Amino acid sequence: MTCSSCGTLVEPNLSSCPRCGRPVALGSPPLLVNDAQQSAWAPPADTGPEIFALASTPAKPRRSGRVVAALAGAAAMALIAGLAAVVVIAGGPRSTPSAPEALEGPGFATPEAAAEAYLAAMRAGDIRAMARTFAIETYAKNLDCKQMINRMGAYLPSFSIVPYPPGEVNERILAGTRYSQVMGLIAAQYEALSDPPFDRSKPIYVQPDDGSAPDAGEQTATQFYDKLVATYDGSAFTGIQATGLVLQDFIVPDATGRIASPEGQQAIENQLKLYRMDQLTDRAYAIKTRKGTFYVFLGLARYGDLWWLTTRPLVSPYVDFPLGGGVMKA
Repeated sequence: MTCSSCGTLVEPNLSSCPRCGRPVALGSPPLLVNDAQQSAWAPPADTGPEIFALASTPAKPRRSGRVVAALAGAAAMALIAGLAAVVVIAGGPRSTPSAPEALEGPGFATPEAAAEAYLAAMRAGDIRAMARTFAIETYAKNLDCKQMINRMGAYLPSFSIVPYPPGEVNERILAGTRYSQVMGLIAAQYEALSDPPFDRSKPIYVQPDDGSAPDAGEQTATQFYDKLVATYDGSAFTGIQATGLVLQDFIVPDATGRIASPEGQQAIENQLKLYRMDQLTDRAYAIKTRKGTFYVFLGLARYGDLWWLTTRPLVSPYVDFPLGGGVMKA
């Protein structure tokens, strides 16, 4: 008899096809062969499970409908698999994409909690954690583009943060720009606390190591680079020995009075409207490192019930920060 699946000759005493392994239906009529054919018959060589050549299978008119149906089914399955592959390649996995990680942290219940979290991250040298204490997405979402244009009397595309109208894409761009601002402030504080033995406000000319311009500077490129390595060794943050809250008036005479003046309050009111904040305040901290003691002013903003750091302390208009980053050396 023959296998109804692949057409292979099957001995009558076998219950399954020796080629494809599928069961042979009981009661199938035996294939009539002569003695020569019977003696020459042998099971086909093992070609592995489910692997066989359709072209070598003898054509059977009574089974042509099944073969066509099987081929059509295989072709349909291949087409579906191909389309699925195209979808995966063109559009990626069909799983729901996860939301990008927020640039800002969850906020804090008090301004002191926000400031202390920032200083703790600073002592650990955790720059990412330092940045997450700032309002970033919240800042971008609340920045009032129309109010900024109205207040300045102009639209300034070259401004440090270009304001856009509300919108998901616009807010993402603003959040990225704000994050860059925050990192710039952190870098300025790091440089200030590192207390470099050179003036960061102007270029420093050096002699090329090959001696091609001996009058270009007082030190070679390698000598100055070694000085940079010794200065920016990370200890400005990780080597902090102590921090403590300090009254602003102790550092900046009458800082509280200036902020409380009508002019100071008007400036605060303008910021609250522009950035849609609910409250602004400052905290000043003394930071002791191996380079000495420094004062760092931290601006803090409240949106709703939560506090984050902001990049501009209220005291900024009334004090000069020659080191940058809201930092003064004691």
